[in-house]
Amino acid sequence: MEARELRINNYLYKDETVVQIDARSIFDIDGGDKRYRPIKITEDLLVKLGFYKDEFDVNHWYELNVGGLKFITNDIGESGYSKKLELVFISEIDRNEKCEYLHQLQNLVKALTGEELTFNK
Repeated sequence: MEARELRINNYLYKDETVVQIDARSIFDIDGGDKRYRPIKITEDLLVKLGFYKDEFDVNHWYELNVGGLKFITNDIGESGYSKKLELVFISEIDRNEKCEYLHQLQNLVKALTGEELTFNK
């Protein structure tokens, strides 16, 4: 993870705690601070972000509607595209984006919709 990939309000691990970063955090990361780590996207994390699970046969995926766009994960399952989360498809613009970490997904949603991806309360 490089500082240029980040923006204010991204979620990262700092030590073992999830934090929302600020300009100082980005400066520290750029200076080599190793206490910050990216957060891997998991199925549980997607649910906490407001994605809902959809399924067909032995496969399932997650969807979220934000700012008029539908963000859809790759199929996950026995005969699915992959057995792990690795792609997000944006249906209205017919585009795939690789998102392995939460900050990548946050940046994608913000860039395309202007809205911030946050955890559900």
